[in-house]
Amino acid sequence: MHVFGIDVGGSGIKGAIVDVVSGKLITERKRLPTPPGAKPEEVAKVINDLLKMHGWTGPVGVGFPSVVISGVIHTAANIDSGWIGINGETYLHEVTGCPVYALNDADAAGLAEMNFGSGREYQKGVVWVGNFYKWCFVAQYRVWSSDYPRERCGKESLCCGSRYEKVVVQAICEKITGIFK
Repeated sequence: MHVFGIDVGGSGIKGAIVDVVSGKLITERKRLPTPPGAKPEEVAKVINDLLKMHGWTGPVGVGFPSVVISGVIHTAANIDSGWIGINGETYLHEVTGCPVYALNDADAAGLAEMNFGSGREYQKGVVWVGNFYKWCFVAQYRVWSSDYPRERCGKESLCCGSRYEKVVVQAICEKITGIFK
């Protein structure tokens, strides 16, 4: 089965057709610039353009730099705050005509790592720490996401031992404690 995978980023929106059984890209990944401000209608247009470039009309998976619960965008990091409260799946389906599944970009990366990357070697799970300390823990193919806001921690130094690193590590430990008891 093939899906069109999209990553919405602060400077670029990337996409390619992906074989979800092997995890391999079927087409070359294309990148278009994220529109200044990243308002919903402008991002949706870029996503639609990527789909048209590939002639794609099938299912689409979109990773957002946001907390996404049941398709609804709850935070806005590197995208306009106008996204907050929008059901990204419904909205992008209306724009593209394609069935859409939306999730947090770190959750998508964690799932991919568990299924197709080095996480395959670990039966208990894998912790994925993304940029700006977004994280998820994937165990038994279930995503356990951070309760810590999935937004930039600021321009403060994120070197070893920083305040943010300690908060994130503590949150991860608290979240996964007891999962395998």
